[in-house]
Amino acid sequence: MVISVMENSKSNKCQLFFEVLILLLGTASAVHYRLVPENEEIYTACPNQPSNVKHITEFFDVSELQTKDVGDKILVSGNVTSTWNFNPTDHIIGSAKMYRYDRREWDNAFYSISFTDLCSEIFDERKHLYKFWMKHVVNLQDIKAKCVLRGVKFIHEPFALDMNIDIAAIVPTGRHKVVLILKTIDKEGQIREPTMCLEIIGEVIKG
Repeated sequence: MVISVMENSKSNKCQLFFEVLILLLGTASAVHYRLVPENEEIYTACPNQPSNVKHITEFFDVSELQTKDVGDKILVSGNVTSTWNFNPTDHIIGSAKMYRYDRREWDNAFYSISFTDLCSEIFDERKHLYKFWMKHVVNLQDIKAKCVLRGVKFIHEPFALDMNIDIAAIVPTGRHKVVLILKTIDKEGQIREPTMCLEIIGEVIKG
């Protein structure tokens, strides 16, 4: 997994601010942040995408998944079933980028995480996708060898979505979005269409 903090500005003042943050990364302690989704459904489709980019509902049947907004938490329960055209010889690469809403538009991404194998990522207890999601899947050991093969069902214990992350930089609080993109790579190293894209929009709070 690769984590990067990128410059994010449209003015000299903002540019200088983020350049200073990047220079301080080597000595800064990680700061605790939490993303509180603004939508009860948690995720939304990525707007203005080409035809080969699809929403999560093209890859997973979420009809048995329930989400409920309770204060600053989203309660999650139920099941998700893979309908992904994914072969055992494939692997899935991905990236998650965070954008800040500033002056009525989404600014350039300033924080990103990338990974080269989703199936390793979601079963690794140290990784974000495991902490946010997979640790609440009760049949985890049964599906580990199958990952997201078509027909695999993820059975969840009821839980409150807790999107906490430690970042060795100062992240402005307020409205942000995380854009997750996943691409299937076949055994020949070629991208298999379609690509999956979803957004999680919410408020970033510190602590």
